[in-house]
Amino acid sequence: MSETIISKMKDLSDSIGLPCHYRDDLRLDFNSIQMHGHSAQYIWLLRTAGTNLFKLGIGLDPEPIKYYVERSGLECHAFLIDVSAGSVTPISNVTAANLASKAPVLSLTMTPLNTLLNVLDYGVKHQLWGLFERPNIDVCPTKLNEWQRYFLIQGNEPMLALFQQVLNHKEVRHA
Repeated sequence: MSETIISKMKDLSDSIGLPCHYRDDLRLDFNSIQMHGHSAQYIWLLRTAGTNLFKLGIGLDPEPIKYYVERSGLECHAFLIDVSAGSVTPISNVTAANLASKAPVLSLTMTPLNTLLNVLDYGVKHQLWGLFERPNIDVCPTKLNEWQRYFLIQGNEPMLALFQQVLNHKEVRHA
């Protein structure tokens, strides 16, 4: 399925004529889809100066997407990539910003607390947060207040929303 997605991404890039600069970004995006995209959804941005591929539902900070689609002043085309459906669909910049702002979904097979810990663990392993200074916080239930404070300072609304969902769950209140 990833080969179909990559072929569609190449065709779109060629037909739009972007990126004009940093075309090697395309290769990085294709590699990411091949290595990690088995059933994932992404926002893909084709920009004048490069591309960006953002995996959805993992608590990424939406600000970079919002910057590129709302404030960069450069040409930017947004797409929703759904690997399992084999689709690359153009979306509006507003839709891209809205999708980026959604919190990770609580798992139906795990407790809310375990879902949160898994999201935090994934984020730490894949260096999702802290462009210049990575958070140095252990992933464990006793450090949740520190994580919540970190995301508050960073303004990461999707992760703050996930924390709110989990903290509102009675299992966490009684832990």
